[in-house]
Amino acid sequence: MKEKNLLIDFAKALVETPLTIIFIVLDVLGVIAVIHWVIDDFQEATVFLIFIIVIFGGQYLVFRRIRLQLASFEQAKPHIEFSKVRQAQMYHPSPIAEGRMPTYEVLQVWFRNNPSLPLETSIAKDVTALVGITKSDSSELFEFHSQWAKSNAPDNVGYDSFHDTGYIQPGHLEAKLIIALKYPSDSLCYAFTRESLRSSADGRSPRYEITPGDYSVRIHLRVVGVDEVFRFALHNYGINQSLNLEPESS
Repeated sequence: MKEKNLLIDFAKALVETPLTIIFIVLDVLGVIAVIHWVIDDFQEATVFLIFIIVIFGGQYLVFRRIRLQLASFEQAKPHIEFSKVRQAQMYHPSPIAEGRMPTYEVLQVWFRNNPSLPLETSIAKDVTALVGITKSDSSELFEFHSQWAKSNAPDNVGYDSFHDTGYIQPGHLEAKLIIALKYPSDSLCYAFTRESLRSSADGRSPRYEITPGDYSVRIHLRVVGVDEVFRFALHNYGINQSLNLEPESS
C-alpha cells in the first residue's frame, strides 16, 4: 500500500505540476539549440543524438513501468457489485410444541466482489454499510448502520448472527446485507439495526419503523479501497404483503 501511494503521488506530481511541462519544452528547445548552434561536426551530432535517445528512452521506460504498475494496482482494487435481492420467512423454536414457529420476514441485499485482477489486495475487509431511507416526497426518513449476515449456507437467507462490518473477498460467495424485517400481520416494516434489536426483543423499534408506501433506499458501502453507493426502490404494501426492493434505474 505504501509503494502504491508513492507511485500515485509521483504520477500526480508529473501530471499536475505546470513546471513539468515547462521543463519538457525547455529540454526540447535545448536539444534543438545544441544541434543547430553548438555541434558543427556530423560525428559529434550522431553521438549527441544517441545520447539524447538513451536519456529519453530511459525516462520513457521508467514512466511506462510506473503506468503499468498503477494499472495493475487499479485492476486489483476491490470491485463491489450488486448481485440480487433476497427475502425469506424466519423461524424460531416453539416454546409449547415441537418444531418451529414463524417470526418475521427478512429482506437482504447480496453483493459480490469482482475485481479485474483478483489478488490478496482485492479483499474488501471490514466494509461498513450506511443505509438512508427517503420518502416519496424526497424528505429523509432516517439513516442507520445496516448489519452483515453471518451466513449458515451460501444460498440461504438464514443466518447464525450478524455483524457491523462485512468481509467481501473475490470468488463465488456473496456477502449478505440485512436491510429490513416485517411481520406478516403487521402493516409496518422496520429497519434491521443492532440498536432496534437491543431496544426491542422483536426488532419493532418505533425509531426505525417504515409505514406502508414507496421509498428510496441508498446503500453506501465504505472502507479502505471501497466507496460505492447503490440505490433501490422500496415498496411496503402493508398487511400480509411481502416487501419489494428493486434497483433504481440510473
